[in-house]
Amino acid sequence: MKRNLLKSIIILLTLTFVTLQSCKKKEFVNFENISTKGTKEVYTEKSIPIFKNQEVYYKIINELATKTEEERKTWEESIGFKSAHTIYNEINEAEIALEEKLYSGYDENLSKEELRKLGLPVDVHSDIYNKYLNKGLIREVKENDNSEAFYLNVIDPVAACFTDENGLMVINDTLWQYTDSKIKIVPGGVSKKKILLNTKSTNKESKVFVIDFNDKSTVSGYNWSKSSGWKYESSKKRYRMDIKGW
Repeated sequence: MKRNLLKSIIILLTLTFVTLQSCKKKEFVNFENISTKGTKEVYTEKSIPIFKNQEVYYKIINELATKTEEERKTWEESIGFKSAHTIYNEINEAEIALEEKLYSGYDENLSKEELRKLGLPVDVHSDIYNKYLNKGLIREVKENDNSEAFYLNVIDPVAACFTDENGLMVINDTLWQYTDSKIKIVPGGVSKKKILLNTKSTNKESKVFVIDFNDKSTVSGYNWSKSSGWKYESSKKRYRMDIKGW
């Protein structure tokens, strides 16, 4: 039995197509042209990233897709922003450090029950893990092989690279929120944060539009997914690729 895998790396490639307005084919943009702090194309207000328009947003997605995690983090710091994706990485790093502290020197193939019999603590997590589990940013999953993992609790993992811990970002003058099952938008930018966070379904009076992927009456079209399944590099490290589309 594999020990609960805190050292897990998940590669998530998500293609999300939500037609809210017309758009044309997007071109790639030079990374340096859009990453400078304080530019008119992308900046941060109250820790929420603001993109000038959809063209800028898609250009940044395309460009950052070719960058390393460290380069992504540098870009975020350049505009004074920390994405949900970066927070997820920080949680993973904290869990790895905790596991090294608790189980250093023990056989890494020991099961949780065997660790418990040795008097070692099991099912314990880092403070940052507990914080964001309680906030709903991550969710715990029991795998088919009885191992455990945690995932970003968001409908679109790609958007999580460009939203704050509440799933928020602004494109043009429209505030977006990505939750575990919904995409919500409202015109008015950051000033509409409280309204958007508190609205659960479409509210024409507040001008909030909500797409609920659990409600078939608000979502139509084809959706699909494919997973490579877990690939084990060792008993403590594994990889997986998921592709999802709407």
